[in-house]
This record gives sequence, C-alpha cells and structure tokens, in this order.
Amino acid sequence: MAIIGYTKPAFQLGSFTCPRCNCFSQHEWRYIARGAGGFEAPINWVTSWCLRCKDYCFWENRTLVWPVESGLPDPIEGCPEQIQAVYNEARQLFPHSPRASAALLRLAIQMICVDRGLPGKDLNSDIGTLVKNGLSAQIQQSLDLVRVVGNNAVHPGQIQIEENKDKIEKFFGLVNLIVDVLIVQPAKVSEMFHPLVPPAQKQQITARDGKP
Repeated sequence: MAIIGYTKPAFQLGSFTCPRCNCFSQHEWRYIARGAGGFEAPINWVTSWCLRCKDYCFWENRTLVWPVESGLPDPIEGCPEQIQAVYNEARQLFPHSPRASAALLRLAIQMICVDRGLPGKDLNSDIGTLVKNGLSAQIQQSLDLVRVVGNNAVHPGQIQIEENKDKIEKFFGLVNLIVDVLIVQPAKVSEMFHPLVPPAQKQQITARDGKP
C-alpha cells in the first residue's frame, strides 16, 4: 500500500488506516461487555469496528493486540520482492528491537541502490551518485537519514536508538517514499514510454540528451 494518506491506528482515534483492509476509514469504538454471549472478556478490552470492511480490531490497555502485524505501513505496491522481504522483517522486529529494525531498513535502501544499477558496496557513495544524476533533496535527505541512523544501529554512536523509537517508526514511510520515487514511478513511466514512442523519436531523444 502507498504511504500517502496512511494514518497509524491509535486508541480512540476516529479515523485511521484499518489494519484489516488497509484503507483509511472511520472506526467505531466499543467496550466488550463482561459475560456477553458467555464470553468472559477482561474489562479493559475494547474493539474498534471499521465502517468500511465491517471487521474488528482488538485493544487491551489502549494497545492494539489484534491483528498482530499492524501499526506500520505495508510495503508500497510495486516494491521488488527482495526489498519487501527485508522491509517486512524490519516491520516484524520493530516492536521488539527498533535497533535491529533500523539496521534492516538501512539494508533495504542499499538494496534499492543496487536495483538502480549502483554497486551497493558504499551506500554513501551510491547516494552521491544519485544526487549527481539529479536526485531531489527530499529523497537524498531521506536516504541519508536512514543510512546514518542505520549505521549507528550497527555501530553505536551518538544516536540513542531506543530513545528515538517514535522517530525510527517514521523510517518505514521514508523507505516507501524512496521506493516510490526511485523504482515504482520510473517503472510506470517506462511502461508507457517504450510502446508509445516510435523508434525514430527515441533516437532523436537520445541524441538530444547526449546519451550513448
């Protein structure tokens, strides 16, 4: 799913991205009555009911407990499978170890650089190459942010990972943004460009831009 419009589920929030259907929707909150239907529910259990998919999420002590894998955005549609696998591993580890999650997200952006045809051995150098090729400042800063904090996760430095858990959580959105700009959108444009632009015009464009 795309990160645009993603709103993290939060206790008693009126509308958020539903962990069940992954759509932004309104939710109704309901306390589970003790003994209702013969089910002895703890008094501190609450449900949120999605008005879009008509399904429930379960909360205990203001914390979402079901579905288990929720609260962080899915990999963006069109993300390569290998990068998705690392992203999802980071997502699963995040509640238990933000440090391990930050390190895996750094690996994910290294894999993005390799997907773009870069060596992938020196991430700092790869980002520099992308900047020379016209990378926007927004994506450059996103890449460097995940790179620097991910490095500190593996080699402890000045950044206290555990104390910045809320900030590290936002890295998932940054990685999705990077994938969208560097992989998904170029693929969509290429898919339209190659069948619609005749070969003669392609040669003219190549000559105009000085490409080999």
